Amino acid sequence: MTDNNNNSAGLLAGANPPSPLPQQPQLFHTEPIDVTEPWQQELVDCYSRLMAMISGRPQLQVHDMLQQKASESMQYHCELVNGLVYAIMTNAETSAVHFQYLNIVSRDRFAHALSRLQLIASAPKFPRIRAEVRTQLLWIMEEMVKMNMPGVEQVAMTLTRQLRGGDVSAANLRLCRQMLDFLQNNYEWLTRQPMLVALVAYAYGRLILDHNSRISEQQQRERESAFVVRLLRDRFIECAVIGRDLVRMLQDVAKISVFRDLWHDLLYNPHAVSAHFSGIEQLLRTPTPRIFLANRLTFEMESRLLYILEHLPVTAYSRNLMWFVHRYLSTPESESIYSDIIRYIVGVFHPSNMVLASNIVPRYVFLGILLRFIRSQVVASNAKLALFYDWLFYDPKADNIMNIEPGVLIIARSIDKYAYLTASFLEFLVYLSDAYMPSMAADIRSSIAQVMQDAVEKGVIPSLLPVFEHPRVDATAKRYMHQLFPRLVPPVPSSMGAIEPKSKDDDSPLLLPPPQHDFGNTQEEAGDMDPVAKMFDDDDGSDGEAGPPLSSIVEAVSVEPLAEQQPEIDIAIDEELPLLVDIGDVHQIESTQEALDDPSLWIFGSTLRDFAATIDEQPAVSEDQIKEITSMYAQSEASSQSVAHILSAALVDAELEDIETPGAAKDHDILYYIFETARPFFADMSSSTAEPPRRRIVELLVRLTQTRVDVGFRWLLYSIAELGSGSAPYRQYVSAYAQGTVRLALARDMGALQERFPEHFYAVLPTVYSALPDEFIGSRAIIKSVVALIDQPQVYRLCMLIARGKLRLFGGDKGSKLEALTSTIGSAMDGDDAFEQVCLWQLLEAELAGNSSAIVHVSRYILLEHRLDPTSNSEAANGLLSLLRSNPPTPDILTVLVKYTSAKGSAEERVDFCGSILVAWSSMFKQQLMTCVSAANKSVEEHEIDLLVTRFEGQFSSDKHTVAHEIKSQYLLSIMQSKLPAVISNGSPPRVTKNNGSHRKTRNEGKKTNNDDNTSSSEDNTRKKIKRKKRGHQRGRRQRRNVVIASEDEESESDVPVEPSESESAHSSPVMYSSSLSSMSSDDND
Repeated sequence: MTDNNNNSAGLLAGANPPSPLPQQPQLFHTEPIDVTEPWQQELVDCYSRLMAMISGRPQLQVHDMLQQKASESMQYHCELVNGLVYAIMTNAETSAVHFQYLNIVSRDRFAHALSRLQLIASAPKFPRIRAEVRTQLLWIMEEMVKMNMPGVEQVAMTLTRQLRGGDVSAANLRLCRQMLDFLQNNYEWLTRQPMLVALVAYAYGRLILDHNSRISEQQQRERESAFVVRLLRDRFIECAVIGRDLVRMLQDVAKISVFRDLWHDLLYNPHAVSAHFSGIEQLLRTPTPRIFLANRLTFEMESRLLYILEHLPVTAYSRNLMWFVHRYLSTPESESIYSDIIRYIVGVFHPSNMVLASNIVPRYVFLGILLRFIRSQVVASNAKLALFYDWLFYDPKADNIMNIEPGVLIIARSIDKYAYLTASFLEFLVYLSDAYMPSMAADIRSSIAQVMQDAVEKGVIPSLLPVFEHPRVDATAKRYMHQLFPRLVPPVPSSMGAIEPKSKDDDSPLLLPPPQHDFGNTQEEAGDMDPVAKMFDDDDGSDGEAGPPLSSIVEAVSVEPLAEQQPEIDIAIDEELPLLVDIGDVHQIESTQEALDDPSLWIFGSTLRDFAATIDEQPAVSEDQIKEITSMYAQSEASSQSVAHILSAALVDAELEDIETPGAAKDHDILYYIFETARPFFADMSSSTAEPPRRRIVELLVRLTQTRVDVGFRWLLYSIAELGSGSAPYRQYVSAYAQGTVRLALARDMGALQERFPEHFYAVLPTVYSALPDEFIGSRAIIKSVVALIDQPQVYRLCMLIARGKLRLFGGDKGSKLEALTSTIGSAMDGDDAFEQVCLWQLLEAELAGNSSAIVHVSRYILLEHRLDPTSNSEAANGLLSLLRSNPPTPDILTVLVKYTSAKGSAEERVDFCGSILVAWSSMFKQQLMTCVSAANKSVEEHEIDLLVTRFEGQFSSDKHTVAHEIKSQYLLSIMQSKLPAVISNGSPPRVTKNNGSHRKTRNEGKKTNNDDNTSSSEDNTRKKIKRKKRGHQRGRRQRRNVVIASEDEESESDVPVEPSESESAHSSPVMYSSSLSSMSSDDND
């Protein structure tokens, strides 16, 4: 049969004329800049050749041609299948005919066709798939199911990964409905695919909670719930392979009415679910296979995540993580996938030894930062459970040590700077060990102990003793550690008492998060309350119910990055901050009993003993007790060390809950009561009668600081916002230190505030600046704290505050502040994260706008001293470029740019940098630029200007040459004009002569009376020539002439000619310059 590959496209037998052939693949919505994958282009090419071959032919002839071609070789077979698959995907009207052709052509039971469908279903661009293509994909799958073709279940399993969790967009909801319709229509086929059954049950079980906001979503949720329950009851054994994460999924939906009976049967009547099911312990002891944990991340999300975890160093990942969070986790609905991401990192991504040995960001660092973005207590609870879930049922023979490694490292390596995090994790584990599954409590405690034992034996951490013996670990945390890991840490004194975690749902055999949504602590509510008052404000609306310990795991603002989760905020050597400062050389109190036995406390009677007893019985203390103790102490000579030791025990136990979770605690913490008691003494700082109690209170605060209680930033904010006494109370508190200045103490306390409460940190910056401007401005430590955790919305708010004069960070108007400014920029260029540099330059540009002296200083430092390389320091180059382009030029800045361009080395990038600035200036500040060029002739050599112009012309297009010529012309004109006053004073204007290209010297003959007529005639001739030249330019003639202006030598007062010196002779030599100068000179003469 004749091959007609060269025939033009025609009609399909029995079909309407096709639309014009597409030039690009029509599977996804793409932009012109998007790169087309080779497999997509191959489908289009095969489709074009197929249409050219079969168009206009009878159906029988087409059948014969296709069969013959498909039988010739596998290459022809694959090309035909590619073309037919693409035709079915893009043309629904002819899809039935094309599927018939596909059935005729196929020689491998649709294996190659299914591989093409698999490529479409797994494409990272799948969220942008065209609606008709998505519909056709499910249609062809259904047709293949009817033919009972193997391999369709693989495409269906791939499609379940494209059901995005936390996404309630119309496109995603439509895909969920279409996929559900496909599965329900082919339910019998589905039940014969055991792995697909389990994946579908798990995927839709995780999606159910997302579909709850609108009526249409609730209807879809009811359909999905009924479908999942049906699958679990009909095919529970197949679903049981999911393992323990099936229990985690079900406990989130167990209170939905459809699931309630199933959940009850799993707990109390397992044989009702399946005769082969022995109980929920069977599921909990089964590790979840990776395929299920990976299923809840789309292919696009997984590729972005793996790029960070496999390629980015610990010093450069935060910008990508910020993008990842904003891209996938920025909406309230998306919070549900936090736990899925954590389970993926813990159970699926196991880095190789090469990655572990490199500086690639560790998993525990990434997880610690990720947790900080959570804003809901319920979501935080689920996220933390996902992190430690494998600990509860760990079996060394079945579980992988890499599944528990991130949790071990978070506990061990957060102790140095975030001891409260370690304590909160330990408390959470203690609580879970008793409350998560009471019937398995002993097994859970044994599993948790085995986790840490294996971690030590296999070298995840060398030992747990450094954590146990760390000075920042309090007695409560040590009790937790000994209860959890009795073989790894020594016992604690029995007098400290046992730990009895409390549960608000003790009747439940399996602890379930309450079915509630967190509407508190939103940014809108936070904006309505003073940022300082929020930290201490009472939540009168509390219903009085006590939640699980750690507020259902942890509040967002209390989950902080670990010490090694991000680059350290390097502080200059001259700004090393003392962590704690001792007051005198005194005996350290070891126990509460020793403090109570202090004779100086006799004035308290039994008050302190009753207080200590109250602490042992219950963490909460009354306001009256604290105020009474503080008031009595202020008026007495009692030992501040003993009182602080007793109070600190209550502070540690209370954990300052109303500060860590603003507005969520029922009562204020002890510090607030101490501050309130001290208010009368600090209301009038000039009062001499209040000086002794003021001194006593400050001494008490310092003693509390020694016990590792964060007093500094709380006292700072309280004294500024509540006392109304300015910075004096805080200064007095700092002066009680044995060393350090207010500037250093402020930097340390602001750093502690940023670590604990980043949102409050940014909110109180203007308040702290207004109270302590000299100590605040130019502090490198504060600036680095500002950019360490900042995001773009915060950058915008700070820039607005700076523009309105309510905040300054860098200073730059004094010598010391200028040095601090350049030092901060230099350290940022040398080691800071790229995103932090971008934010720093945005803040710097907002503050330095219009400050020419500071801009000159920064430019000189970066360009001449630091020798800016725009390639390796692109963030600094972009920042400086934006700063210089948006501010008018000055002679000093222009001088810096010229000298930077003429420096030795590679000039191309430097010319690009400087040329961009000059072009912008010539457009916005042309007059100022020319004035600066004139003023710069004393500090810039002519060869430097020549070099700039030469390089400028070589790098920019012809329309920019004008800028280079004007700069050169203005520079030469300024040199000439600098000599005009002396010449005019002698009555001899400059003589204009023609120049043939040689540099000839012209000298005054000394008789000005003989030169008047000649000079007048020469000047008239020059004017005529210049006017003719201008008319020539207007007619389009491109004539170039060199004009030499020879200046007359100055005459002495005695009219005796003086021979010029060597340097004067050089300046009086005729100099060639372009016609631009001629044009400018003619305008002046006219």
